Amino acid sequence: MTTRITVCDTCRRRDLNPLAEPRDGARFAARVEAAAQDAGDVTVARHSCFIHCATACNVEVHADGKLTYILGKFHPEDQDPAPLLAFARLHAASATGSVPFQAWPEGLQKHFIERRPPLAQTSLIR
Repeated sequence: MTTRITVCDTCRRRDLNPLAEPRDGARFAARVEAAAQDAGDVTVARHSCFIHCATACNVEVHADGKLTYILGKFHPEDQDPAPLLAFARLHAASATGSVPFQAWPEGLQKHFIERRPPLAQTSLIR
């Protein structure tokens, strides 16, 4: 099953120039997209605003029926996207999306914000 890295392309880090264009999230998204061109079972997408502004730049690692991980605090220029892609590959290889802490790629540990259970397959709206 394909795992997707979704990058918030509207993020602006508070410690960088808040008026810079393109935005920090868009610059980080471009770096992740370039690094993932031959990633196989990992794809990259963009989404505008995760509402996690305090931890910009933010990404989501997810797949249907699997755990979702939210990561942030990435630097658009200085952050190597390779550990993020390595984590996404581990997520893709897991039946549940669970990646044990011991397997998290070096340098990625400080970026985890939350882990969410898979969305229910049935609608809760009636």
